[in-house]
Amino acid sequence: MMKREINTSRTGNHKKRNRSGKKWLWLFLLLVLVGILAGGVLARYRSDNQKQEEMKSSDFHITSDLLEEEGAFYDVTDWRSGIDILLYNYEKENVALIAGDDISYTVKVDGKWVYSDPNKGVFKKSKDRTSQTIHLTPGTDVKKGDTVTITVNVTAPYKKTLSATFKVVSEGSPSYTVKDQSDGTVLLTILTNDYSGNITVKWQTGQLDPDSTNQDMANWSDASGQGIFKAEDNTTYQLLFFKNITDNFTERSGMGTEINLTK
Repeated sequence: MMKREINTSRTGNHKKRNRSGKKWLWLFLLLVLVGILAGGVLARYRSDNQKQEEMKSSDFHITSDLLEEEGAFYDVTDWRSGIDILLYNYEKENVALIAGDDISYTVKVDGKWVYSDPNKGVFKKSKDRTSQTIHLTPGTDVKKGDTVTITVNVTAPYKKTLSATFKVVSEGSPSYTVKDQSDGTVLLTILTNDYSGNITVKWQTGQLDPDSTNQDMANWSDASGQGIFKAEDNTTYQLLFFKNITDNFTERSGMGTEINLTK
């Protein structure tokens, strides 16, 4: 009779595989559990960080009297002396909200203008509401109809952009030049631009005699030290003065309705 032989080594391998499978199952379950716990910790960490960021951002405030986030547009008249732009460390709509950190920013200006910033792009934090000024100065070739755009890009602690565009629609003040003609006379040339009204000219008595043949200066005298005439807009006036001294008068230019000819 033939005996049936049982392969014991095969049966042993089967048992080992069963034990190995259970081992890997427990390891898998353990990894899943660790992943769940780690995910919860990570989610809580992210939530805490988000809350901290939100708390910090709630202390971030910067606004301006003229610049806006969506941009702004203005027509300007008296612009020759420049435009002052104020930055605030608080919210205009709720002045109780004051910045809690230093603020860093850069300034960009296009057109024929330049800017000056005494604070060099830093707004120091303060417990009080404060402001600081950026000054726009027009170039010598700026004229009616030109525009300039200024953009303030906040870089820290958060990002924000404020900007505005200004258009020169008129020159609200007269401009003038004073020139010593080196022939014993001084010539005052006035361009009234868009201004109409009284213009006052002053000088030191004993230095100049106004040309009384000019109808705009007919009632002026050296002894009075000043003369006033009514000017029309968009008109050029040339007023001549005879020198009573040998010293030269410095050539200069300026803006305004009151002009001083003292050398």
